[in-house]
Amino acid sequence: MVRLFHDDEEAYYDLIVDLGSYIAVCIGMLHQLGISSPEQTLDDLTGMLHGFYTA
Repeated sequence: MVRLFHDDEEAYYDLIVDLGSYIAVCIGMLHQLGISSPEQTLDDLTGMLHGFYTA
């Protein structure tokens, strides 16, 4: 990711936007399938990221 940022900053930001869009679709699908509410999914992601950065 750092290399992409230095090589092509615009492509880096496009990737970030695309990843955000993908995550939003996944959260919507989990909700539609009755697997997890958007709030629960976001809470789970927050916990996972917190664990990743504090490990």
